Amino acid sequence: MAGGRPVMGVAPLPSGNNWAESQQQPSAVLYGRLMSESVYNVIELIGTSAESWERATANAVAEAAKTLRDLRVARVIEQDVTVENGQVVLYRSKVRLSFKHENALE
Repeated sequence: MAGGRPVMGVAPLPSGNNWAESQQQPSAVLYGRLMSESVYNVIELIGTSAESWERATANAVAEAAKTLRDLRVARVIEQDVTVENGQVVLYRSKVRLSFKHENALE
């Protein structure tokens, strides 16, 4: 816990004196919730919009959702604009998207 808030790390070991319990592998914890062991793919897309960075981001996510299943997290990692004649004509958002990896054997 950092400042009273659970953070990503490992689950605390049992507090008892039971040797078998203390030998269990710790599990990843995020905000106090046990996370399953999963693998995620990560891609980057650039969305564009004549309206705003928010719309550009939404466009990137919507396009990814057309062909990818189980999208999990979208993080805007860069924003810029295209300028013509001193005016903003296009907003661009570079978005890093993660989605759950599908094992071909499952």
